[in-house]
Formats: sequence, structure tokens, C-alpha cells
Amino acid sequence: MIREAAEQFIALQRLAAGSALDDAGWQRLRTLSLELVERLVSHVQKEEMSLLPALEDLIDEDDDRALITEYSMG
Repeated sequence: MIREAAEQFIALQRLAAGSALDDAGWQRLRTLSLELVERLVSHVQKEEMSLLPALEDLIDEDDDRALITEYSMG
């Protein structure tokens, strides 16, 4: 669902960048933007409630520290 909304959003953004959106197009872009934000927030909340706790059970403190160090360096 997120990918579908994102694809529509990108298409509308391209039209907007080319000054090819009419009033209805701008309204659709606004509505789609809010919908996309809502879907992304919901997705993040689900990950925080299920995926992150599962990772805590799978990764020990030393591996976690090593991953953080590697990620922060590039």
C-alpha cells in the first residue's frame, strides 16, 4: 500500500515540477501526501512494536555495539 501511494506521489510530484498540475491535481497531491504520511507512521509504529523487540532478543550487546559503530562510520 505504501509503495502504491509513493508511486502515485512521485508521478504527481513530477507533474508539479513541470507546472502541469491543475487545481484538482494539487488537491490530489495534498490528499495523497497526507495519506502517505499516515501510512508511513503506521508502518513505523508496527515495526517499533514488533521488529525492534525481536531484534533485542536476537542480537547480543557486543554485536549491537559493533553494528552501531559500523553504521556510524559510513
